[in-house]
Amino acid sequence: MSIEEYYKIYETRQAAFDELRQVYNPDNSILRKYQLHLAQTLDAFNDFCKQHDIQYYIAYGTLLGAVRQKDFVCWDDDIDLWITRENYEKLEKLMSGQFHQLNNFLSVSLGIRPELWSPPMAYIDLFILDKSPRNSFLRLIKEMRTKFLYIMVKCRTKLNKQSLKKPKPYLLFAPIAIWGSAEFWKQRFEKNQTWLTADKYTKDTPYMQSYCATFKGISQKLPYIAPQGLGKPIEVDFAGYKCPAPQNFEAILKTLYGDFMSLPKTRHEHGLVNAYAEIVATQSEKN
Repeated sequence: MSIEEYYKIYETRQAAFDELRQVYNPDNSILRKYQLHLAQTLDAFNDFCKQHDIQYYIAYGTLLGAVRQKDFVCWDDDIDLWITRENYEKLEKLMSGQFHQLNNFLSVSLGIRPELWSPPMAYIDLFILDKSPRNSFLRLIKEMRTKFLYIMVKCRTKLNKQSLKKPKPYLLFAPIAIWGSAEFWKQRFEKNQTWLTADKYTKDTPYMQSYCATFKGISQKLPYIAPQGLGKPIEVDFAGYKCPAPQNFEAILKTLYGDFMSLPKTRHEHGLVNAYAEIVATQSEKN
């Protein structure tokens, strides 16, 4: 179906989504204010990308919310984007210059995925997409290697912070992780992302993957439409703004979420809102 047809479905169920909003993110709540701040940051990022001919797509929960209800999933507190390796390298180069107000906020979380920050504390997660190896055995090997290195980064970072009050299963790998510094494992994780992406491994591959994603996301293979990647972006509504979404959004959302138009039953958040509230309160006191 087209995005317009999905919007018609939304219109028939708008009352149900409005009821969810009243529970989780009503107008003037700190979460809703934070979401609108995130949306404004995304709009600025979108303008920047248009100016410099950089192609990206909204992703994961952001794409889900845009298609299902033209807005954030009610309790969501970040924005997810996909960007191809080629476009990311172009963006990274531009943001290291003096082109835009966001240029000082390009950083790396755990050395795993880049994040764009806009004060006060707006998370835009960029998930870089690479072609997935054509051979299923090579795909499996790369996924296993990626997950191992991901665990090493998480484990070594946790040990550095001495944050052991809530032990995690991956800390069982601590005897291996301590053989290298956090930076050692981060460098290998980053280098691994482009491993097996040469044409001899990926020519005519039907998949792309984000090898800088979270542990769960590493195994999520996205349809690849050569030579345009995820297809020509289409415009979708999101929190009052227009954003680019993958042309084959329907197949992608089915891959990620199954029956993605059903009302959400589980809640997932990243714990950013309280920190945002503290920053806003501090700024108000200064003013």
